[in-house]
Amino acid sequence: MKPIRFACVVLLLVGLSSSINAELARGQRYVIRVPSAALQFGGSSLWNGTVTYSATIDGTADAITVNGASDWLSKGFPNDQALTLQKMGTDRKTGQYELEFGGDKTVIKLRFANETTAATLVPRLMIAATNTAEIAAHMTAANAAIAVKIFAGPLSSTPVERQNRFLSAVRTFSKTPPAVEEYKGKRYLVIHLGAGEYVYNTLQMNQTKRVSQRMADVLGAIKSFDKAAGGCPEGLDGIKAAAQATYRDFVTNKYGIDGVDEIQAYVPCPLIHQFAEADITSQALANASIILVAGDRVEVTLNQ
Repeated sequence: MKPIRFACVVLLLVGLSSSINAELARGQRYVIRVPSAALQFGGSSLWNGTVTYSATIDGTADAITVNGASDWLSKGFPNDQALTLQKMGTDRKTGQYELEFGGDKTVIKLRFANETTAATLVPRLMIAATNTAEIAAHMTAANAAIAVKIFAGPLSSTPVERQNRFLSAVRTFSKTPPAVEEYKGKRYLVIHLGAGEYVYNTLQMNQTKRVSQRMADVLGAIKSFDKAAGGCPEGLDGIKAAAQATYRDFVTNKYGIDGVDEIQAYVPCPLIHQFAEADITSQALANASIILVAGDRVEVTLNQ
């Protein structure tokens, strides 16, 4: 995805009330309870790589919505990164009250209908970075909210300790929040592995070879995931691994990317464990999986 170019917007800040000042202080560090997956991508800086996210916060202290969603807490893994409050004030053009937090290459802007709303909702959204006990409690509650969504139906009997280990593995290996998807009557945990760091040269590798090499990486990642997760919980039929293989012509395209092969692999849980224990080969696992490239099923010969 190409970086989004956006114009610089200057906020005209007006006076701050004592109520909001009692809760927050510019220059102090806070942990924001809103997970990254519930925020909106606002663009990235071309000169320093800083990524901006935003959210419109509304509701009451007991029923907060983030970008219109009431289930925002379970939309993704919780953050424990402390960010510095850099700006706070009312934008005179929109009338919205805005808090801007900054960290390592990250800016988060939270917008409220007005200053009164901000003063009411802020205590439920921010934790002082020094309050480690409350941060730990928040992380536990947020992970529990995710577990309720994932470990439902046939997965509901999974012990809590196994749930926590499984979700920890998902957080380590997947680039997106956890989800369970049904495909051809079976339940798969979805993990997104991304494109990796390698760009394939079309002069050397056609799509068949690109997919072969990327699938070898994918199965290796699934093997590591299985060991970290302690295997698939009862009620889960397989892992759906979504991955990409990016490519370009290295002669005509010196710096960009010509295209992306979208790969989806539905890999059965029983054979994943056998593969992890070296009882079957990676090729045997690939043969038993459903592998789609741009929606079309393909057969993959590994290590071409």
